[in-house]
Amino acid sequence: MLKTLGLDDELDPVEVVIDIERAFDIRISDAEAHDMFTVGQMFDLLRAKLQRQDADRKCASAMAFYRLRRALNEGAVGIGRSPSSSLGPLERIYTKPFVTSIEETTDLRLPRPAASLMGRIGGGLALLAFFGVLATLAIGVCSTIFSIPVPGPPTKVAIALLVAGLAAGLILTKADPGRLPKTCRTLGDLATKAAHLSYGRLVKQGADSRDDQIWRVLTEILADHSGAPARQIARETFFLESTSRETAA
Repeated sequence: MLKTLGLDDELDPVEVVIDIERAFDIRISDAEAHDMFTVGQMFDLLRAKLQRQDADRKCASAMAFYRLRRALNEGAVGIGRSPSSSLGPLERIYTKPFVTSIEETTDLRLPRPAASLMGRIGGGLALLAFFGVLATLAIGVCSTIFSIPVPGPPTKVAIALLVAGLAAGLILTKADPGRLPKTCRTLGDLATKAAHLSYGRLVKQGADSRDDQIWRVLTEILADHSGAPARQIARETFFLESTSRETAA
């Protein structure tokens, strides 16, 4: 069993709650989020919020699969008709506009496009700028301490590098159309991801909302954020490492 997800970064818990709200099509209040420490507490809250009807429920993944298959094949993409059909034809066209179009057609939420070469170059430029700033500031500090003459004002150079690198990185990242995520190699992969991201919406449309399905969707979302295997996440797993330490103490 995993003791903690380690989501102690300031923005991590916020992003997790937002993704859970989107996937389950619910609203989690600030008070509810504030009083939540373990995965089990989140699971209990989701059970209470979902409109559950266990009779004659459909498989969420199957619902997503048939919608995606129809939309992709009617769109002349030519994906194939089985869950094992390769998404190779989508490799270069799985862009932000394409995803938006399929989402509107299927009423599903799809995985965001992964960064293409353009986006990776943008991220690399921003990273290089960051290290350039550190190096320039270090030179400036050393020149001050040891009275070593350095041509030009290091602080201004650092600011220029930061602005230029971040600007170039942001422009390239924003302009990046995206590409097919590596985790979606078959039509079945994409349908499963779409079902998890659209689970609350599908439940309202007749999908199975039994406990094992809710747990699976929840742990997959948490695994994506924490990098931990979904199978190791338990009810007792804490969201924050700091909370886990305080409880142990």
